Amino acid sequence: MDPNHAFPQGFLWGVGTNGVQNEGAPLADGGGPSIWHAWSRTPGNVTTGETVEDGPDFYRHYRDDLRLIRGLGSHNFGVSWARVLPEGTGTINHAGLDFYDRLVDETLAGGMSPICGMYTWDHPQALQDRGGWLNRDMAHWYADYAAVLHDRLGDRVTHWLPMCEIVSFTQYAYFLGYYPPMLADVSQGLIAIHHQLLGQGQAVQALRAGDAQGQIGNWHLLIPTAPKSPKERDVAAAARLDAFYNGIVLDPQLLGHYPEVLIDWYGEAWPHTSIRDGDLETISAPIDFIGVDYYGSSRAVQAAKPGEHALSATDTFNENDPDGLHTALIALRDTYGKIPVYLVEIGAARADRLTGGEVHDHDRIGYLRDHLIAAHRAIQDGIDLRGAFVWGLLDGWEFHDGLSLRYGLVHVDHQTKRRTVKASGHWFHTVATTNALPSPGRHNMP
Repeated sequence: MDPNHAFPQGFLWGVGTNGVQNEGAPLADGGGPSIWHAWSRTPGNVTTGETVEDGPDFYRHYRDDLRLIRGLGSHNFGVSWARVLPEGTGTINHAGLDFYDRLVDETLAGGMSPICGMYTWDHPQALQDRGGWLNRDMAHWYADYAAVLHDRLGDRVTHWLPMCEIVSFTQYAYFLGYYPPMLADVSQGLIAIHHQLLGQGQAVQALRAGDAQGQIGNWHLLIPTAPKSPKERDVAAAARLDAFYNGIVLDPQLLGHYPEVLIDWYGEAWPHTSIRDGDLETISAPIDFIGVDYYGSSRAVQAAKPGEHALSATDTFNENDPDGLHTALIALRDTYGKIPVYLVEIGAARADRLTGGEVHDHDRIGYLRDHLIAAHRAIQDGIDLRGAFVWGLLDGWEFHDGLSLRYGLVHVDHQTKRRTVKASGHWFHTVATTNALPSPGRHNMP
C-alpha cells in the first residue's frame, strides 16, 4: 500500500446498482412499466436498439453478484418505484418490495452497508400519464412511496439518497427532449425541477417522521464550471451555467433560496406561480450529508448566437479532470459549509474486451486512482469526505446508449449474462479492504 494515500479510519467504500439500468425484468412478479418501458421500445430512442429489459438481469442474479463484492464496504442500490408500486400510489406489489427486503439482507450478510437510492429517474408510467413531474401532486406521491420504503427497509438501511441527479434527468427529459416525457420547453423544465426538489423535501420529512435509523442526504451531479477566458461575457456565461448545473438544486436545498442569477435571467419563464409559500422551507429540510457524483468539469463561453442556448452560454466538458474534483469539493465547502460529503459516483465507460477469460481495463484503474488521489487531497485540505463509491458494479443498460457503454467493475456478457470480474474490480476490492490506494505498478496497475 501507498502510505501517502491511506484514507481515514471508517471511510466508506462501495459500488452501485439501480433498477432501470441493472435489474432487467421490469414486469416480473407484478412489477409495472416505468417511463422507460415504452420509450426504450420506440425505434431510434436507443442507438443500439436494446430495451430496458435487456440489462444484466440483476433481479435474478443479485445473490451471485453480491458474492463478488463481499466485504467491499457498502452497496448503493437503486429502487424501481414501479416494481414496488406499479400504479405509483395505492396497492403495494409485495413481491417487488420483498425483492428489496432480500437485497438488503444479502447486502448485510456480505458485510456491507445498504445504501438506498430511492429514485434513479424511473417512475411508473401510470404517474407519467397523470402529468409526471409537471403535476405538483407528484411530490406527495413520491413522499408516500418513500414512507413505504422506510416502513419495510428503514430498520437496516444506513444511508438514504432520495433523488438522483435532478438537473441531469430534467435537462435530458424536459429541456432537450431526449428522455421521457421528451419535452423541450424551458418553462416546463423549471417546473419539473421545482417539483422534484419539493418531492425530495417531502420525502426527507416522511423519513424523519418514520424515525429513519439511517442518515439522509441528497444526490447531485457536481459539475464545476469556470469561464474559458477572463472576458466579462464568458465569466457571466459561466456563472449562469454553474447556477444551472449546481446552484438550482444545492442553493434551495442548503441555503433556502434559488440563485438570483437564474431568476433574473429566465424572467417570465421562471416558475413563480409554481413556487408556493412554504415550498422552500420544505425543500431545505435538514439533511445529514451531501451526496455528489463527479464525471468531469466544464469550461463556458458566451454563446456565439443569441438564443443558441437557453442561458446564452455553451460549454466544453472535460470528462477526465481529477483536479476538477478537488476544486469542486473545496468550492462545495466554501459555499455551503462544512457538511459531510459522500462521493456517490465516479466511474468511466470503456470499450472493455474479454480476453482469455480476463478484462485488463488498466485505463479505468488509472482513471479511478487519479480521482481518488484528488479526493484524498481534498480530505487533507479539510473536506469532510466520508466515503467514495464507484459506478458501477455491473456493465448495464445506459439509456440512449443501450448496452454499448461499459462502466462496470464486473464484465457482463449480454448474451449469456456471464459475469467476469475485471482487473479494476480486483483493484478496487484491494482499495476498499485495505482503505488505501495500492502503489503504482501493483495490484493490476499498468
